[in-house]
Amino acid sequence: MAVTLKKSPMIMNHPDRYNYFVCYIGSVPIGMLLLTLFYYDKYDTFQENEPLYPEVHLLVTHPGIQNCASLLVERAVNKSYEFGCSGNLRVPVKNNSKILSDNVYARMGFTKFTNDQAVDMKLKPSESHLWLFSPSHGGYLYKGYC
Repeated sequence: MAVTLKKSPMIMNHPDRYNYFVCYIGSVPIGMLLLTLFYYDKYDTFQENEPLYPEVHLLVTHPGIQNCASLLVERAVNKSYEFGCSGNLRVPVKNNSKILSDNVYARMGFTKFTNDQAVDMKLKPSESHLWLFSPSHGGYLYKGYC
């Protein structure tokens, strides 16, 4: 089954706010993450202000592969750091899934916060024991593999 991702008008108008990462084994893609940089005001609405949390909009991995999601999230954390957002990330939890929130995102250091529509999760790597800032690496390393 082939999947085609079409560029939305928002991506076409603001390509600098979107990044995607693909993880491969050899030439076979095993995971993908789409990261968006939105600007929020204090009421969490789209606005031309300072970015608070770049958002993981899509995270897909092959079901038979371990640690691919954390590799992709590590790359997104470092892209957030490059954006000037301190490595912070936000991820919406589809249907408020406890499996995703407790078994996937929480294990990578994400914590829950609530907005008006749903329970989302945020990651502040500087406040998590699962993340290490490495000046020689130029960003954050995920320690959760150990």
